[in-house]
Amino acid sequence: MKAFFIHGTGVRDAGFTGTIPHVASGLVKAGVLDREDDLIGLPWYREYGAPTDTLNLTLPPSLRRATGQMPPAPDDLLKLLKLWELLDLDPLTELRFLAVEGITPAPVVPGGLQNVVDRLNKVPRLTRAGTGLDEGEVRGAFKAILASQPFQQALEVAGINDTPLVTVVNALARATVAQALAQRRHDNGIAPLAADSADTRKQLEDHLADRCRKALGLTGVADWVGARFGAWVNDQAARWAEERRAGFTDPAGRFVGDLLRYLRDSAPVLNYLRQAISDTPGPKLLIGHSLGGILLVDLMSGDNAPQDVRLLVTAGSQSPVLHQIGALAHLRPGSGRAPFTPWLNIFDPRDFLAYYTSDVFEGAEDLEVNGGVPFPAAHSAYWTNPEVYSAIRKRLTQVEG
Repeated sequence: MKAFFIHGTGVRDAGFTGTIPHVASGLVKAGVLDREDDLIGLPWYREYGAPTDTLNLTLPPSLRRATGQMPPAPDDLLKLLKLWELLDLDPLTELRFLAVEGITPAPVVPGGLQNVVDRLNKVPRLTRAGTGLDEGEVRGAFKAILASQPFQQALEVAGINDTPLVTVVNALARATVAQALAQRRHDNGIAPLAADSADTRKQLEDHLADRCRKALGLTGVADWVGARFGAWVNDQAARWAEERRAGFTDPAGRFVGDLLRYLRDSAPVLNYLRQAISDTPGPKLLIGHSLGGILLVDLMSGDNAPQDVRLLVTAGSQSPVLHQIGALAHLRPGSGRAPFTPWLNIFDPRDFLAYYTSDVFEGAEDLEVNGGVPFPAAHSAYWTNPEVYSAIRKRLTQVEG
């Protein structure tokens, strides 16, 4: 038996040559193939991948940089953007960081920590006009943050390692705004003005912080963000700047470009795959990763599909999504066409680019695996996971009786 590996979107020489040995070794160890050279990788990107070498011209001149050139140091605006990107993902980010600034609980005002919480709970009128957030929304977010473990822990270490209470209060204000915005997005998906206007968001943040400082009898506003957290944000912003300033011209451009190019005209790459696979005699195993899985689903459901294919395997595939929006080459809702089977679709729930097939394609089978890594690494972790190869072997044995 020969196996074919069809790579995904954005892959180029380094990724292709680095993946093939893992897949070949895994298939041999699992007893799927006799020899590693029985795996044939088809580098379709060389002829049909999206060219990205001139995409730099699409960036504003101020954002362009030559390959290898270091990006400029992040300015305050970029640091603020990065801070809010982090808070959008997790409103408690800053408080979680401050919570580990010290190791010994310390009362921060007369009466202790509970006195702080009691005073804050009595702060009147948390919102302000013109933010698009009503008092109930902001109050609910405020109470949720006050009751959170990271806030309680941040209070405990206030005064330790140069983390004054005012810094915790300022972080509380930012967390409350982030939580209120996140709750609004979750409830109805409509963004209030505070989400789209940095000035409006900052005014609400300052209003909240000022009310809290007055309730606790605090003076001064401290740094705009805690010193140690600020240093970390600065580092994150620098990395973010490098990624964004390379922008659409490097990996992201290849990733999106390959998919768009294929959706615009699928015939050339499908003809290439059909010819290469059909020219190889004997039984065949087809394995596709990400966009490679989409290519194989399209290929095997179309006319003149390669013969003697014993099993189709996809991993990290978006085929179900493309089917549901009518974007596959042949399999579309109401088309009456059936997918090729047997088809084993492997997905990791931590891979946000992997989808479930069984409820969309009749006869397709799904297998959940755990690569033990978060996204985006989870999208590529299938090929170092022995469970994947064992599952392929098991399904192939069933097919061949």
